[in-house]
Amino acid sequence: MLCVAQGAAEGAVIIDQSAPPSHRHLREAWSPFLPGPITYDERPLQEALPEALKSGKRMFVLACHACQHLAWQIMEMCQSSRTPFAVCPCCPKDHGGTIKAAAKSLGVDFRAAMILAAAGTGSHPELVLSLWCHVEVV
Repeated sequence: MLCVAQGAAEGAVIIDQSAPPSHRHLREAWSPFLPGPITYDERPLQEALPEALKSGKRMFVLACHACQHLAWQIMEMCQSSRTPFAVCPCCPKDHGGTIKAAAKSLGVDFRAAMILAAAGTGSHPELVLSLWCHVEVV
């Protein structure tokens, strides 16, 4: 909602499969500061985000607490549509704990180690480089 209030976007579409009761209260509290609409789309991200990206409106995609697999999907969709985005991923999958152990022994932040490990797969090198730059800047 802050992005809308500051003029970075014309409105906001919040995508989640179920709107929490607090959403209505937050929207009411922010309404005096919002020049554009705030809507809630209760569909899966894979259906709702591509549709929102095709709307033609100026937008910025912000994903908070996006599970690792959803974070990759969000980055891919935004990159292919050339839409600015920020993703705060969660739930890094380190099956077996090898990356966590390596990060600890090297004194490297676990999140940074997970990004580097993903880069090593070669599956998303351009996204990982972009994300790595954002992690370093922040």
